[in-house]
Amino acid sequence: MLTIPRPRLRPSDSSCSLIESIVKARANILLLVAIVGTIGYLLGAIFIATDQPLLEKQDDSVLVQCTVGREGRFILLPVEVGDRQYPFIFDTGSTYTIYDTSFLARMGQPRGHVEGQTHAGKVPVTLFDSIPARLGTISLQTDDPVLCMDLKFIQQFYGQGIQGIAGISHFRKLVVQVDFDQGTFAVFRPPAKAPAEWGQPIEVTYGSEGTPYVVATIGGEKARLLVDTANLGNGSLADELFLHLQQKGKLKVTGSGLNATAAGNEVQSHGSVGSFALGPFAHEDLPFHKSRVSSLGLRYWSRYRMTLDFSRQVMYLAKGKGYARRDAPDMIGLALHRVNDRLVVHSVEKGMPASRAGLKPGDLVLSIQGRPAADYELFHLFRHVFEQEGTRITMTIERNQQKMDVSFILQSTMPVDQNESRTGSAPASSPEVRVPPMRSDADMGRAEIAD
Repeated sequence: MLTIPRPRLRPSDSSCSLIESIVKARANILLLVAIVGTIGYLLGAIFIATDQPLLEKQDDSVLVQCTVGREGRFILLPVEVGDRQYPFIFDTGSTYTIYDTSFLARMGQPRGHVEGQTHAGKVPVTLFDSIPARLGTISLQTDDPVLCMDLKFIQQFYGQGIQGIAGISHFRKLVVQVDFDQGTFAVFRPPAKAPAEWGQPIEVTYGSEGTPYVVATIGGEKARLLVDTANLGNGSLADELFLHLQQKGKLKVTGSGLNATAAGNEVQSHGSVGSFALGPFAHEDLPFHKSRVSSLGLRYWSRYRMTLDFSRQVMYLAKGKGYARRDAPDMIGLALHRVNDRLVVHSVEKGMPASRAGLKPGDLVLSIQGRPAADYELFHLFRHVFEQEGTRITMTIERNQQKMDVSFILQSTMPVDQNESRTGSAPASSPEVRVPPMRSDADMGRAEIAD
């Protein structure tokens, strides 16, 4: 997610230029969007044909309808820039649209500069005039500025191909519906009355930065949480709220994990809350990680068909196939990322199975369970292959140009030392990657426990 205060811009010496020469994308760009009718993933990556990314609209009120990944993968939208389509993350936690630096040649002169706050520290942010871009019939070129930043930190941990982030400013007068079971995303005009099949209404409020929040009950206490569709996990709890629930015995710390941000990576504690309720929907033992802001992510929302009526400040939820899903704790203590299309160990957690088996940061993973590592999508590895306790995992790795086999059994063992549980350049235990919030000092001081 990305939220920054509306800045007072420092005007540049020249205005933003018109479109320059088309940015040449790499020939092997992977559009990580599921094809309708597939099992939900294809090993290696999830593809969509670039010439037919949009589904046929059902009626005139539907402005956009396209296929997206299932099971809580990033919601990747086919954004058209020039004569090509690029996958952009749909991020309800972002007030701005963000372009990868591969688009920099199109952006013209900077329009202004602000400083943003991420989970791992402050980062400089450059703003540009909006450039011509479309999502179906919706123009993404507005009077609001856009951002341009290096999205490599997302691409490495999720896969190649993500070229931008579509913020919610383009959808404020519209309705967005995501069906995680069917793998569809639709944008349409608000109807006169919400159809009953949309499900149960949940009130939505907006923060000062313009992003949507809901109020949930966690361990018997109300809390305000950001609706964050750029968070692959169930969500996060603000530092104060996480510690408060832990001290009350309503949250059990289960380990630590990696949070990748534009400013770097940081250690975050993970925990499980005994009871959680959003409106009439209740769950037990939901995992959350500790952060600067409380939020609900895609792993949670994928339990439902989610309809967001931004114009009326209401969300509708209908139970999906994954509603009663019980999420397993970390069973491996391992973070992997892709470097030059190769799967590499990023970091390991001491006391966990991967560490005890001898895996080290920098190890090149050649195969997993007898299949080439290149065949696996990272999301699928951590959501399916590395999730079942008692499963024996076999890997062939390469270290210092020497090949070796390692084997271990998945087990939810607590790390030896919560304070120093990681080895490597950064901590890790899951592939959760979040575009971090950038918030004003006033927002940073706001209490996360609802009145």
